[in-house]
Amino acid sequence: MSTPMAYKQLPTQAQQGLELMVGWLAWFGLLIGVAALITIGAALWTAHSNGEFHQRLGEVTKVLIGAVIITSAGVLAQAVLISANS
Repeated sequence: MSTPMAYKQLPTQAQQGLELMVGWLAWFGLLIGVAALITIGAALWTAHSNGEFHQRLGEVTKVLIGAVIITSAGVLAQAVLISANS
């Protein structure tokens, strides 16, 4: 028979610091995502002008998937923190 796990609420000051850190990480992730999109655009432009568009498409897809994951991670963590406070 398992017993339910109890948890303690974080102190207000610690929770505010954690929310601030996650907010900064969310903005940093968004910045990385935008930078990755700019890099993808430059890579596709050079590949298109060199005639190597189809060869570079796999690399661009990997970078795009990574940018989506990084960008959404901070936002998801912030949503979890907000729902835990409610």
